[in-house]
Amino acid sequence: MPSNLNYLLKVWAAAEGRDLSSVAFQCLETGLREIKSKGSLPAVAIDRYDSVCKKRIALAEISNLVEKYESETKGVNK
Repeated sequence: MPSNLNYLLKVWAAAEGRDLSSVAFQCLETGLREIKSKGSLPAVAIDRYDSVCKKRIALAEISNLVEKYESETKGVNK
């Protein structure tokens, strides 16, 4: 990373009382969103990303259903 960008990130983090990694992550996240919105990412990368997101959402929903079922059955078995 160029030293001037490194310095900018460090003083930004210090000015906001944040960790350097937090500021760097914010930059990365913002940059990726912008690149994605401009259509500059390869379609295959977007497709795979969307697929993984859908799987994670489905797994979270299943996990929530299992937790709900377990909490309901605990009350019945007492």
